[in-house]
Amino acid sequence: MKSTVAHKCGYGGFPDVCRIIVNWGGLELNAQGPINGYTALHDSIWHGHTETATVLVEAGAKTNLVAWDGLVPLTESQKYGFEDVEDLLDNATDPSNNISPDIDGIVRVMNVFGVIPGKMGDMESLVSSYAPNVRTEQGCLLFDFVTAQTPPGSGFPATMYLYEKWQTQADLETHVALQSTQDFTNSMQQLLVSSSTQYCNDVSL
Repeated sequence: MKSTVAHKCGYGGFPDVCRIIVNWGGLELNAQGPINGYTALHDSIWHGHTETATVLVEAGAKTNLVAWDGLVPLTESQKYGFEDVEDLLDNATDPSNNISPDIDGIVRVMNVFGVIPGKMGDMESLVSSYAPNVRTEQGCLLFDFVTAQTPPGSGFPATMYLYEKWQTQADLETHVALQSTQDFTNSMQQLLVSSSTQYCNDVSL
């Protein structure tokens, strides 16, 4: 992932470095990684670095940003059983939250693993031509992808991560039922070695 200094602090658990950079004013607190959507706060919780998480929250890190796996920092701390971080987030305020709390939607994360070697260009062209129409559909909040290439000639499959976010379950079901969606899925399957899809329902956006 394209990590920031804040990601490094969160992932490695460097609260003192984090404090110095916060005081200097040079820490990009809320950047989300393109592969997993994690912020520095997500990373610090993932690895159990409570003190670093505390520094980030006190510095104003957003506590409501949703990663691609559907987790916000609070639900992540609950997933990994970090009760001290959970208490911290329960008591945290997020004055920079500019997202309306009455919008409920679902996050659909589709991880497409194992694009046939040499076929990533075809895969990218397929998705790029399909995406504009999807983004105009009722309730579509996000339709985007990132790729993780392997060294040329390695023979290993490359990876594409395709992310979709829909405002309601009904919007998603309507999208899935479209003939264009079925045609896209059939075309995509011809380029894959394997694939997996994860749905995260009823996430507050």
